[in-house]
Amino acid sequence: MKNSSNELMENVFDALSSVKSVPPNGDLYRKTLMKIECSRGVSVYWVRTAAAALLLFLGAELYAVLRLQNQKNGDVPLIVCETNNQLYHE
Repeated sequence: MKNSSNELMENVFDALSSVKSVPPNGDLYRKTLMKIECSRGVSVYWVRTAAAALLLFLGAELYAVLRLQNQKNGDVPLIVCETNNQLYHE
């Protein structure tokens, strides 16, 4: 039994050692990327577009909050009267 399995393994290894490597086609990378792109549910273009829109939205929100905060800080001195704490006039 041992001899037969060893012989089969040697035959397989001999067959694998006879396989020659072939240089890949120059267009292989582009074809691979195209297949990956087609197999995805959402294209990279739409993901980038959604990320850019999200960043623009967050930037607009931050700008609006900071602008509103600056307006509130500017209105406080108009509402509150300035007090004079001098005890004596010189």
